[in-house]
Amino acid sequence: RWQAVELHPNLDTTPLSVLTVDTASHLWVGTDGGGAARISPAGFAQFNARDGLALRKVWAIVDDDQAGLMVVTKDERNFSINRFDGYRFHPVDLSASTRVEWGWSWSHIAVRSRAGEWW
Repeated sequence: RWQAVELHPNLDTTPLSVLTVDTASHLWVGTDGGGAARISPAGFAQFNARDGLALRKVWAIVDDDQAGLMVVTKDERNFSINRFDGYRFHPVDLSASTRVEWGWSWSHIAVRSRAGEWW
């Protein structure tokens, strides 16, 4: 069932890029330049570089039972996958054998398979 959610004033002027509901039913908002935000019954929390996000442009938010909550950030030259530990974000080590190639896609920049592989 759809329910209206009032966004925090910090998000009023920031373009939103992605919405996700995590396994705990919290609403996560990815922004185009303002990091990520979590809206839950306990309140509003915003996450940026102070909280471990490598970049402020959020392209995807993925939550699954294996990896937990992951935020994909990207700018014109850099790409990062960031794992949330419940308090802050930590970069995921993409091994030296991982090659990232950019295409023309504006969405779904990274997804995780059931086997735990990043595509």
